[in-house]
Amino acid sequence: MAKITAKEEKRKKLRLTPAQFYAAQRSPPSSSDLPIFDKSHTRNAMARFNQTDFTNKAEKVKAYNKIIRAARKFKIDIEDFKKRKPR
Repeated sequence: MAKITAKEEKRKKLRLTPAQFYAAQRSPPSSSDLPIFDKSHTRNAMARFNQTDFTNKAEKVKAYNKIIRAARKFKIDIEDFKKRKPR
């Protein structure tokens, strides 16, 4: 059984789905990375994007797009981050 992490407790308290809370959603959710539920976590996800291990390229592209959407939602400058677009 997966250990419930502090991130998962926060997600449940905010009543967000894993897809709304994480850029890189994994199963079980306790192994997910890059929470993007607020401005500071989105900035952190942008900073740590290239340090995160993704299971495949499709997951990396999906996480990148979710981070871009969250950054726009929180009005964060994305110009430098857009240079890291997965190829």
